[in-house]
Amino acid sequence: MSESIEARVRGAGTTHRTVYRDARLCALIISTRETNTMSRARVVAVALCTLALAGAWGDVAQAQNAVISGKVTTDFGQPIEGANVYITEMSISTRSDASGNYTINIPAARTDGRQVNLRARAFGRAPAVRPINVTPGVQAVSFSLKEDVNRLAEVVVTGVTAGTEQKNLPFTVAHIDQSEMPVPGATNVLTQLAGKVPGVQIVQASGRPGSAPSVLLRGPKSINGSGRGQDPLYIVDGVILNSGVGVNQVGTALALQGGTLADINPADIESVEIVEGAAAASLYGSRAANGVISITTKSGRNAGSGIHYNLRTEYGGSDIEHTFPYSGYSMLMMDETRTRFCTGNGSSPCAQTVSFAEEARRVNELGGVFSLPPVLFRQDFGISAAAKAPLLRNLYEVNAFPVTFNPLDQMITSGQFANTTVDASGNNGGTSYFLSGSSLWQQGSIRSLTGFKRNSVRINVDQNVGNDWTFGARTYYARAWQDGGNAEQGAGFFNLTRSPAAVNLLATDTQGRLYVRSNPLQQGAQNYNPLYYFENRRESDLDDRFLGNLTARYTPLSWLDFDANGSYDRTNSSGLFQFDKGFRTTSVSSDNLGSMTHYAGYGQSYNTAVNGSAHRSWGNLTARYTARYLYEQQDLYAEALNGSTLAVAGLTTAKDATTGFGENSTTQSIRSVGITNGVTADWKSRYFLDALVRRDGSSLFGTADRWANYGRASMAWRISDEPWWMISPVNDLKFRASYGTAGGRPPFAAQYETFTIGTGGVLVQNTQGNPHLRPETTYETEFGADAEILHRYGFNVTWAHDITKDQILPVPLPASAGFTQVWANAG
Repeated sequence: MSESIEARVRGAGTTHRTVYRDARLCALIISTRETNTMSRARVVAVALCTLALAGAWGDVAQAQNAVISGKVTTDFGQPIEGANVYITEMSISTRSDASGNYTINIPAARTDGRQVNLRARAFGRAPAVRPINVTPGVQAVSFSLKEDVNRLAEVVVTGVTAGTEQKNLPFTVAHIDQSEMPVPGATNVLTQLAGKVPGVQIVQASGRPGSAPSVLLRGPKSINGSGRGQDPLYIVDGVILNSGVGVNQVGTALALQGGTLADINPADIESVEIVEGAAAASLYGSRAANGVISITTKSGRNAGSGIHYNLRTEYGGSDIEHTFPYSGYSMLMMDETRTRFCTGNGSSPCAQTVSFAEEARRVNELGGVFSLPPVLFRQDFGISAAAKAPLLRNLYEVNAFPVTFNPLDQMITSGQFANTTVDASGNNGGTSYFLSGSSLWQQGSIRSLTGFKRNSVRINVDQNVGNDWTFGARTYYARAWQDGGNAEQGAGFFNLTRSPAAVNLLATDTQGRLYVRSNPLQQGAQNYNPLYYFENRRESDLDDRFLGNLTARYTPLSWLDFDANGSYDRTNSSGLFQFDKGFRTTSVSSDNLGSMTHYAGYGQSYNTAVNGSAHRSWGNLTARYTARYLYEQQDLYAEALNGSTLAVAGLTTAKDATTGFGENSTTQSIRSVGITNGVTADWKSRYFLDALVRRDGSSLFGTADRWANYGRASMAWRISDEPWWMISPVNDLKFRASYGTAGGRPPFAAQYETFTIGTGGVLVQNTQGNPHLRPETTYETEFGADAEILHRYGFNVTWAHDITKDQILPVPLPASAGFTQVWANAG
């Protein structure tokens, strides 16, 4: 046996790792020798096995990972799902599961025994930190997170030169987490922000599928928003949204539009930060007078190890809940049967009568491509036949229509709604990722309209390389289609409100066509059947959009870091507006021969930034200096083709038009540069200062005033952290004050002379150029206080006052100037 043991040990020597890890083999050999007397062979065997086991465990320990696990709970012991547990120094993070449990695996190559801080953070909870040593083996570390009523521990990254906790912020930046946006099926993220942030006005002016609401932060800043709007600056994952091609109903190409959020899938969004005033938005210079809304999409940094899948699908219908009242009575003269209406023909008041429905059938059935003029109903006082006051004093709407219809019920339908989103996220080693795909169809509530469709794909990836480098990529592609972006300008509903209750909007002729003039009364000539318009006008808008962002961060020293990012936003747009040949009208019109407009174009923008930041501590003082360089570029090209007198019905190609040709095109290019220097400091984590200066240059400014300066100075005092603070019920109190400036840029053509090309190529002067045109500047002063009482109640009070100088306005010119107006800083 002793030889066999030695042989085993020696044999194990040739397969060193295998025998060292098989502790059970040596234990078995030793146990088989327990009944024998002690001998030299037994001693040798035991000694060899002991050495083998010691070597085995040493080898295992050397190659063993560090495993840190525990549970994250509330201060009442309830598990917290989705808590972020992370080690900043090692760029490692994970999240807790539904039971609050988490596990972090650190590869053996990184278990160097150093001390790091293990942190836990969850929305609505104060963060916690535990120092640990990164050593091989298993460690159990649990966290109990207290409620953070005022969200003081939230880290804000918008409007600041470096991530800052809310409790240390000297101005107002609202942070909305995905848990506060509880409507997964929403089609636009802005609708979920309504009522959640003071000073933010969100108005959904249109119920059309795919339409985005209008947003005002602390009210309008400009008297005239022509060509630029009053919406805030939108940023998604560092991409400044710019691209968009606008074409109006007659096919005239418009200027570069601000980026819309209708193309963004709300299910991808992790958080939204809102900078309301110029004092906080100074970092963004001449584009931020209206505030900033910055959106961060999901990543896999907090996903934990492995792959996590989510699938959500919903299907439903939409309608219009509330209707408007309509009258079933009129002042029209009726016969004694109360089923027929008297006409204006004949000497006696009711010599001839007509059925309302039969007259509507006659004018639509027999009129060909346009409706016939109807008979004159007695006492039909429309727009062109208003009655005199003495007669109206004795007329009342007391005659009931024999048959009535609800006009709104006839126009609406329970449009379908379908929304499906699937995503996957994971965090493996130094790589984290988030992938998603979605499909949305929102039909809306109007008959004959298809509504809005959007399909999108997102890929977000982050990669850590060692402890010094971090790389990130954000890519998003969406295709959105809708059947007309409000091209009729609300005329359909305008006509609907002027349809008497006797009008049957769904009536058809013997050819199955909807009546174009469902209302045979006099005003029906202009108030045509809105359903005929929706059913027979061909409209489509198609947008293909790509958003991309690449970031790199390098931290060569613990107090020094650099980061750079490059972003790209491009939208390819195309569309068609067409009245097909034979489109019926309520009067003789050339539209019966058809007309069409094709448009196509693209808008693209680039923004690239390079940042450097240094931060040091000297005793109770901590300071950070940040320098930033930003380059922006926006380009637009759009063209539109018009034509009429279509040769063949049903064709959509431009060659189908034979007369009335027209072409329009627009090209724009904008260049901007921004240079920022900022300093932040805090003393004893109680007194905070923030100051920055930004210098902006833009091709939108006049040639004589290409540059503008902006800046801010802010301070905060956490008075509740003073050692003499004795008001124990007020556990947290901070006073803050800020003064800053931000700007508003002129419309693209405002600095240039503009002309209209008239008949024979003659130039007609329109706008006089202004080389001294400057951006508007908004000056804002903000004071506020944030308090938390009894660890249960949070209060935020902000007073802000702003004034905008150098307002950009169109100023009329005397006839002697030759031009009609000039854009100037006149307000």
